[in-house]
Amino acid sequence: MIFTLLGAYADVEVHTSKGRIDLVIRTMSDLYIMKMKLDGTARDAIKQIDLKNYPDRFALCNLPITKVRVNFSTKDRNIESWVIE
Repeated sequence: MIFTLLGAYADVEVHTSKGRIDLVIRTMSDLYIMKMKLDGTARDAIKQIDLKNYPDRFALCNLPITKVRVNFSTKDRNIESWVIE
């Protein structure tokens, strides 16, 4: 809802032939692929996005793709780490 109010299009659990992307946000000028982990590391999510070639699904959209990885901690009940590439 928040992304829609900001003028962006958000889609959750986007399926590809090799897996599922947690969140895709598309604006008029950019596309964000987001992968979230629980009690893992943001680096684990990086490996998954790259290993499963998630950006390939959006190759024809002609927008720059930014990969975002977020790790949540159940102990801290907050975001533990994130990586933007």
